[in-house]
Amino acid sequence: MGISLDGKLVVAISSRALFDFEEENEVFEQADDTAYMRLQLERMDQPARPGVALGRGWTLTTGANGFATIELPNGSRTSLPTRSRLTIRQLRRFVLRQIIDYDLEVGDGKAETQVTPIPAGKGEFRIRTPRAVSAVRGTQFRVGYGEGMSSTEVLDGKVAIGYGSEPNDAVSKGFGACIGDSGKVSKEALLPAPDVLRAARAVRSAGHAGT
Repeated sequence: MGISLDGKLVVAISSRALFDFEEENEVFEQADDTAYMRLQLERMDQPARPGVALGRGWTLTTGANGFATIELPNGSRTSLPTRSRLTIRQLRRFVLRQIIDYDLEVGDGKAETQVTPIPAGKGEFRIRTPRAVSAVRGTQFRVGYGEGMSSTEVLDGKVAIGYGSEPNDAVSKGFGACIGDSGKVSKEALLPAPDVLRAARAVRSAGHAGT
C-alpha cells in the first residue's frame, strides 16, 4: 500500500537546491520546451561523473564494461553490473514525520541493493521491474529483469514480492523467486557461495605437489 498524504503538510523543494541543474534550468527559463527536451535527449548517453547527484525520473544505464553504485539519502546502496538499467521512480522524504518513500525500477539486467533498516511506520523502499515489485525495510538482495522474467534473490533478511504493483508473498534469506507473464511465483534455494579461501588453498597445494 502506498503512503497517503491526506492531512499531511507536503514541502516541495526545487531540484536546483539539491542537484547541479543550473545549465538545464537556464535553458528551461530562456528557451522553449523543445530546446530543453533536446538538451536532455543529447545527454542521455553521457557518462555520469563520480559523485554526481541523481534525482526522480533519472535513468542510469551500464554498458558492456560498465559498473555503477548509487547511494541514496538514507545510506542505502544499489549497484548495477554490466548491461543493466535502473530508473529512479520516486525519491521522497517527509521532513516532519521523518518518513521516506523510495521507488526504483530495474528495466533490464540486475541490481544488488543493501537497504539501511527502516523502522516500522517510517517509510517504504521498493524495487520493481516491469513484471513485479519487491518491498523491504532493511536487507540485502538482488532484483533482475530480462526476457519477460522478473527475479529476486535474497542474501540477507526477508523481501516482500508480488506480481504487478502490490507485494503479496515473501522470500527469505537464501532463497530466490521468479515471476513471469502468468504472475505465478516460483521459489528455490540459492546455490551456496563458493569457498574462495578453500579453492585458493587447493590451487596452492596442487602447485606444491607438482614441484
